[in-house]
Amino acid sequence: MSSRSPVSQAGSDALLPCVYTFSKDYDFADPYFPTISENSSVRLDSTFQPDPPQGWFGFGNTAGYNPPFLALDYFQTAPWFYLAIDPEADHFDVQNLGTRRKANALVNPLSLLESGSLTLNLSTSMQSFQGVLLNLVSSAANDSGWNGLLGNIATSVFANISVDASEYRDFLNNSNSPNTALTDLTFANISQTGFDLTAVQPLPWFNESTTVADNDLDDQISEALLATISQLTNVNTTGGITISFRSWSINSFPAVAMSIQVVSNMPWGNLRFRKAGNGIYDYMIQAGTDARLLNIPSYPSEGLRRMAFQTMLSQAACSYPFVLT
Repeated sequence: MSSRSPVSQAGSDALLPCVYTFSKDYDFADPYFPTISENSSVRLDSTFQPDPPQGWFGFGNTAGYNPPFLALDYFQTAPWFYLAIDPEADHFDVQNLGTRRKANALVNPLSLLESGSLTLNLSTSMQSFQGVLLNLVSSAANDSGWNGLLGNIATSVFANISVDASEYRDFLNNSNSPNTALTDLTFANISQTGFDLTAVQPLPWFNESTTVADNDLDDQISEALLATISQLTNVNTTGGITISFRSWSINSFPAVAMSIQVVSNMPWGNLRFRKAGNGIYDYMIQAGTDARLLNIPSYPSEGLRRMAFQTMLSQAACSYPFVLT
């Protein structure tokens, strides 16, 4: 890995995506859509970007499992919205739309692996971790009571990664050089690097709003924004909260990871549905921009958030058995 690419994505070392994809059903074409060796069932990332060749979770590399921790954390997102039902929506609209409340996260998933260690048997551990992720996704809908069109949206996951600054700094200092530090970081030695996968959260979800009025919806988002900004002020940002092309910027990753955790609690906007029928949708999406969030890599731009939701809804509608009025 080049010293100028602390994080990388499919087909590029750029820190801004060259292409986006809103489905895993795309044609492979190098360099931006490389062939993926990871099984399609575990392509569960929330980056909205093409997968790197061995997958965002690294399961495609059976010879030396080494998932791109930094890149996955840096590029992933956490889509969720406040959901309001317009008074004009009838019973069939509400039934078709359904509900999709926040599912329980799987806490400390690595502790569930066989023997509790990733170094005893790498192949077995990889299979166990895949099983953990697949079981979480397959059970989320039933466990959380998801239903309707929202419940039919494809499930992805947010990997809640924390980084202990002291341990991470020791790991970097003990590496041969900053240029090889990322090569030294592997799944087998994760406990010595300061990285910790604290939870895996199924996505997306929709919190039901207690209001439908425009001004009240504005206030709802404003309150969430102020709470998020307040939490961000507690992040030690002396090294910055973004990654640059330079190798030394990996020193910033504890603050970057903490910032990503914070903004995962910030909603993507408000939704207010009036109609949800077979080919008939009438809804408002309120997704603004705040300059204070622009430097947080995992909180997408307004346009990307709108596009992502529209594609989620459209794809879910393709296979949903609508109730006809």
